[in-house]
Amino acid sequence: MTHDQMSWNQVPWNQSRFPDVTSDGYGAWKRGIHAIYAESADFVRRSLERQAETVEKCLQADSLEAAFDIQLTCMKLSFDDYCEHVGRVSQLTLGIGILSRN
Repeated sequence: MTHDQMSWNQVPWNQSRFPDVTSDGYGAWKRGIHAIYAESADFVRRSLERQAETVEKCLQADSLEAAFDIQLTCMKLSFDDYCEHVGRVSQLTLGIGILSRN
């Protein structure tokens, strides 16, 4: 049988590599993707708000050193927030991986 004559069910692939797309599995997988999207959108919103607040504070700073301190504080908070975000997204991603193997 040539490749052109194969039916969809005869395609030789390892189906365990693909997520379970049955109605229940797909719904759980879809909820996981939406949770990652919501977490990422919230992270971006927080980051933009913090950056806008930092710019305002820097423009009102009395000296260049005060502006650098404000930026340093913002960078530390941004890094901490980023690490938390990566942890949450990693947990959600692991959940999707576990769901796709069931």
